[in-house]
Formats: sequence, C-alpha cells, structure tokens
Amino acid sequence: MPHRSADELREERRRSSGRESWIYRATEPAELRGRHADLIRSALGFDDRLHYLLYAPIFDGVGGPFGIRATPASHAVAVTQDRLVISVDAHHEGVPADVRSIPFVQVLSVELGAALLLGWLRIHYVDDRQVISTIVTFTTTGSHHFEAVVRAYRALTTRQSTHPGVAISSAGTWRSTPPYLRSATEPLLLDDEPIIHAVNWSESWRSRGRGWSRVRSCASTPGLFLLTHAGLLWASSEPRVRPDIMSFGVNATTINWQALRSASLDRAAEDGEAARLRLELEQEGISMCLEIPFDDEADQATDAAVVILERLRRLERHS
Repeated sequence: MPHRSADELREERRRSSGRESWIYRATEPAELRGRHADLIRSALGFDDRLHYLLYAPIFDGVGGPFGIRATPASHAVAVTQDRLVISVDAHHEGVPADVRSIPFVQVLSVELGAALLLGWLRIHYVDDRQVISTIVTFTTTGSHHFEAVVRAYRALTTRQSTHPGVAISSAGTWRSTPPYLRSATEPLLLDDEPIIHAVNWSESWRSRGRGWSRVRSCASTPGLFLLTHAGLLWASSEPRVRPDIMSFGVNATTINWQALRSASLDRAAEDGEAARLRLELEQEGISMCLEIPFDDEADQATDAAVVILERLRRLERHS
C-alpha cells in the first residue's frame, strides 16, 4: 500500500460520510473525522487538557428503551479537566453541525446503556435555568470507549476527601448481582474504588384493577444500587411487558456527590405499587428527581442506604 502524506490523511478524514465501521479514540482533534475536528477544536481553550476523546459514526436508529430518542448522527465526545464537549453532525444538507460544552458543575447525571446493538450516552444537565438532556447513540461494539469517557468524568469529579463508611467486599456484591447488571456497572467503577453500601433487588409484579379488568404489571425490574466514595451508581433492566417476554435493555446511571441534594424513601401507598427510593439532584439552583422502584426484599437494605447516603451528602456539602 503506498505511503500517504499527512495532508492526504487529513483530506480523507474531512471527506467523512459519518458511516465508518468503528468507534475509535483520538489523541487530538485533528484525528477526528469530518467536521468534528474543527468543531471540537473551536470549543477547546488553549489551556484545556484532553483526558479522553473519541469519534463515533452514525448509528441508524431513532429510539430505544428508557425513553431514548435521538436523530442519527456522527459524534465526537471530549472530556477535559472541567467539562464534557460533544459535537454532532447529521450529515444532511440544511442541518448544521453543532458542538456543545457542558461544565461538570452543571451535570446532574450521566447514563450509559445498551440494548443489543444500540448503545447510548445520556447526560442530564442544567443550562439556561432548565434541565436539558443530550443523547449520543452508538453501536455497542465500541462500548468500551464510552465506558472510558464515563470513568474519566467520574475520576475528575471525585473529591479526594475521606468519607465515613467502611468498604464492603466487592466479591460479595457481585455474587448476588445478575451478570448483565454487573457488566453494566463494574466497567464504570474507578480503579480500587471502595463500595460503601450495595442494594440488590429482583423483579416484582403487581396486580391492578378488579375482576375481569385485573392485569399484572411490572412494579420493579432487577436492579443494583451502589454507594461509593466517588458517588452513586444505579443499574436497572428494561421493564418487561409480560413475565414470558424477554427484555434486552440495561441502563446505568452515575451521580456525583456534588449533584445530590436529598434522598428519601417512599413506601408503597397502594396495591400494585412498589416502594421507591427518591433522589433529588440539583445544580445551579435547578433540580431534577429520580425515582428508583424496588421490590420488598430490598426494603431494609434501602433504608440503610438512605441513612448512609444522607450522611455522606451532608459531609460532602460542608467539606
């Protein structure tokens, strides 16, 4: 194969259709495909340090489980010392390419999920006094790159202070965790990240209505909730429509301590409802609530998790 000059390689990258076959890590914006090189470069300052940078081609699909809705587009994702930078190009005339910067201090939660070949990164953050979400869809053959993005974000938003709480055995946590929930959660943990508390629960079904109108519905899906020195991780599977139907989607949510405002436990009020762990997240005075349903078997463990969570939150906000 003939040797190609640097100028020829740059020109090849600029001609990108957005339909390359792979997701890859880049070391600098110039290595990105198409318009993404200029978009990311324009968003970076002279003193920005890249902790991770990736390119992801178009994934053909507009929706998925967990409310995922996205227009097919190619993306670049950068993690700097204090923000996430995401560029998007739909590769359609009349649809301009765009880039957005999301400071860490505006981030409420970061999610990483998958359902068969569809993968997604979803970020909830505060902008212009409202909660915004941005979604990057990708093929799951490149999930390890997006896992690295989430780890980089978590490492950079972890305060290096000592929190109360004795680390528990991670081996014991994983033994009671379904493999698919472990594979969604474990890659997001930092090296030697201590787990303070773990809550595991199974699927539960409830009956609603009376007589002939009585139907069964999924009250809670299998889930895992971890409290660590770096933050919170919550993984759950996609709810099944019926007990005899399989589900394939798994979603993991990460929250850092700075974004957590309060936590409470809502007991099941009516037949057919599951108890819920309620988390209130806040950045820049704007809040968002997450509700995590769980089955009765996790009741005591979740009570304990709320106590630890509240204690850590108070210490974090006063450190």
